[in-house]
Order: sequence, then structure tokens, then C-alpha cells
Amino acid sequence: MAYIEEKHICYFCEDCFVNVPEQDHITIEKYNNIWICHPELAGIPSFTYCYKFREPCNNLIKNKECQVCLTNKDLIKLPTCSHEICLDCCKTIYFGSSNLQRPKSWEEIEDETSDFNDITDEQYDEYHEWREKAYELKNIENKSLDDLLNIRDNLMSERPEWMNTSYFIEFENKDIKYLHETAIAEKEFENYKKTMTTVENKCCPFCRANI
Repeated sequence: MAYIEEKHICYFCEDCFVNVPEQDHITIEKYNNIWICHPELAGIPSFTYCYKFREPCNNLIKNKECQVCLTNKDLIKLPTCSHEICLDCCKTIYFGSSNLQRPKSWEEIEDETSDFNDITDEQYDEYHEWREKAYELKNIENKSLDDLLNIRDNLMSERPEWMNTSYFIEFENKDIKYLHETAIAEKEFENYKKTMTTVENKCCPFCRANI
């Protein structure tokens, strides 16, 4: 049975998290229309402090001047002191922010191979082992999809016949497309993260209270 996955982007860390409500697998929740991650809810270790800002986001101070950027915005009370700053400044100070548009992360790339139910686990394992040996998968983000498909086409005579059926080729084309797109997305997201403005000490700009 296929469960419906809900993907959301955490406002603070900007990573993509997946909820599967039917399995009670919740890693990100909405607070005052702001998605905030908390993967430990699903038993996954958290490497950010996003969750500490969940309750403060439920109690935003509306349309007040931020003493950091001197702009009237919704303010958030910091979790470790009594000071208030706007959400934008909060994100920049504690997590980093960029003026560039956020690209998709690899987790957001659609995997179109899930509907190929006639491929057994044993066949997939054999294919995966063959693919790792046969393909030059390093730096695939620098190759075109056509290049990767041509590499596969030139190797078809060296593998079992069942891998060359029209059904399996259709699956494999989508699998290669997914690998290619996720590799590109991972590289673009890594470069995007490098453009972020960050504050090294990640503490309150007024009293220096540490998160």
C-alpha cells in the first residue's frame, strides 16, 4: 500500500521534510502558518535548533518595529531571552538567509519509478549492482541526460535480457532521470547555501544570549 507523502520546507533551515500522516510519521508542523521542522518527533536526530522557535512563532507580535533592521514587521520573542526581533532578522542571525531564490533540494525531486510494481526486489538488487559497476556515476550532474542514456544503450549487450525489455527500459529511463535530477539539485542547493548571510555567534544581538 502506497502512503501519501506531504513535503514541506522549514522556514528556518530551508530543508525539505516529509510527513506521512497515515503512518503518524510527522517531522514538520505549522505554527502560525510557518512550517518548522522537528524531526525528533519521528525519532530522527535533529541537527538544528528550529524546533526552539515553534512556540514563539505561535505568539508573534504584529506590526512592530524591529530594532535590528528598523522596519515594521511581525516580531518573534527569542527563546532564550526577552528580546524581540523580526522573523527575517531571526532567520539570518540563527540560520542564515540568501537574496537568491531557493532552488529545489534533492528531496523535492519527484521519483517516477514507484509505479513499476512488476519489478521484484531481487531484480532491482541485481540491476542496482550492475548499474554501480557499469555506469560512470561520478559527477553525473555535469553530464546531460542524453549522455547517460547513451552510456546505458552502449552497455545493453553486456547485461541480462530481462533488463532490456520495454517495460524495464521504461523504468530505467525514469530511474536515470531521477538520479540525474537529484545530483543536479544537490549541487545547486549546496551552492545556494554558500550564498547565505550568516552570523557566526548565533546569539541575541542585544544581550548575547546563546541559543
